[in-house]
Amino acid sequence: MCAVSGTLPVLIAGRALQGVSVAMIPLAIGMIRDTFPPERVTTAIGIVSATMGVGGSAGMIVTGLIAARTPSHHPVFWIAAALAAAGLVLVAATARDVGVRAGGRPDLPGAALLACWLVCLLLAISQGNAWGWASAGVLGLFGAAAALCAVWVAVERRVRAPMVRLNLLVGARSLSANVVSALLGFSMFAAFTLIAGFVQARPEEVGYGLGGSVLDVGLYMLPSTVTMLVFSAMAGRIAARLGPAHTLAIGSAFAGLCYAWLAVSNTHVYDMLAFSAIQGIGFGIAYAALGTLAVRHVPMDQSGIASGINSLVRTTGGSVAGAVTASILAGRAAAGTGAPGLGAYELCFWIVSAGAALAALIAVAHALRHPG
Repeated sequence: MCAVSGTLPVLIAGRALQGVSVAMIPLAIGMIRDTFPPERVTTAIGIVSATMGVGGSAGMIVTGLIAARTPSHHPVFWIAAALAAAGLVLVAATARDVGVRAGGRPDLPGAALLACWLVCLLLAISQGNAWGWASAGVLGLFGAAAALCAVWVAVERRVRAPMVRLNLLVGARSLSANVVSALLGFSMFAAFTLIAGFVQARPEEVGYGLGGSVLDVGLYMLPSTVTMLVFSAMAGRIAARLGPAHTLAIGSAFAGLCYAWLAVSNTHVYDMLAFSAIQGIGFGIAYAALGTLAVRHVPMDQSGIASGINSLVRTTGGSVAGAVTASILAGRAAAGTGAPGLGAYELCFWIVSAGAALAALIAVAHALRHPG
């Protein structure tokens, strides 16, 4: 649909369908737990998580090459359609259902309410600067988000097959993993908003940036691709020695360090390369451990559900990251330009770094509370 779209509504509809496909990824975590021996689960989850980062980096490079030759968005989506077809063939040829099928049904009211309160929350955050944080519109949206969230919780507690099982969202052993997932989602998705704009900013115009192209953005993220692959494969051995919670804390600490680096030093090419390499270490370790921590305490037939909930809160954290960083960048323009100032980017880097550091502290607390 996106590849043949000639109007914005058709493009948006196609992108919505892409979101449905992305929501299927947590099923891979459940399949890994069903088919791999326990000692290899963390490594397998880490490699699957890392390949998503690798695909993202490769996608930025391909997009950069296409953008340098044509303004059309159609080639990118034709490539994505071909990759999806290849993925379908690979799944049909190699994947096997060996787990227990517990049954279920769509929770349409839960899905609608979740979408409504998230839209209200994100719209309020993103429009705070434009409308005024004390304006009736923003306060009304925050109030609507809180009210709809309360209704959503009530609905999820009563339906037979809820979209989100609240015991797997806020249960004693689930809450820590899900909070960390939201914070890491915030940290990782913030890079999509911040790094592309920062790399492409021109120092002669705004006083900061690297003056790069869309292709350069992808090339700067190549070190992250390499380190993410290497350290995600090592995560299993680290978790076997330290436990998944302590391993998650180590990965989160590296994720916080990479943004702190950019907040302190961001004027040279090597700053961006160092950020990229450290980011890959952090998320390569953290996502492998996080996937294990999210499912290790649940019955085998609920692995996909627990992983899906963990992915949901990570995506929610990423959505909040986009709204928060966009709001900060829009509200702190450089003098004499309409572009964000350097201080706005550095503030975002510090906020994201603090989020990852908080994730590390929560992971340590989880390890101390649940040592088994």
